[in-house]
Amino acid sequence: MSIDFTIKADWKPTLTWLKNIQRGTDDARPLWVAMIPRVKEFVAYEFSGANTSKWPALTPKYRQWKTKMGYPAWIGTMTGAMGKAAGPGAIISVQPKKMTWKLNSAAALSDKGYPYSGVFHFGRRDGSQPPRTIYKSTVLRVNQFLQTDIRDLEGGGKASFTFKWLERSLDPYRV
Repeated sequence: MSIDFTIKADWKPTLTWLKNIQRGTDDARPLWVAMIPRVKEFVAYEFSGANTSKWPALTPKYRQWKTKMGYPAWIGTMTGAMGKAAGPGAIISVQPKKMTWKLNSAAALSDKGYPYSGVFHFGRRDGSQPPRTIYKSTVLRVNQFLQTDIRDLEGGGKASFTFKWLERSLDPYRV
């Protein structure tokens, strides 16, 4: 004698949960933790040569100096320390209603020992370096990401990150 039963997963509670997260009325910690690797990808792309945050261009003189010294010619990367401090080395706090992603400024010091990220983010007072807002494109991508997930689930789609993540979470329990 065998017992046969089926558990059917319903995406509608997932959609409700996502909408509640968007409204700030539900505990989003499991989703934030699942999103950490994805956010790290977004940050890495922000510090790539793509200039997704549309940071002001380097001066031709500085760009030439960087390439002559063997550094990447794009904005935001010389040794890679700031990109690492913003991504893999970031200070991440996961709370029920929000995830805080903070650049670890102690891991991105200038050759003189001060946190270069502040100069990069806010610019120089004398105007010799314009502000280049860190996490600008990452924030936009995370927001688009969540909105896309909600739209996909509203349409009954099962291609969203959240649906796939929940499906993978259930994998160990599949027979």
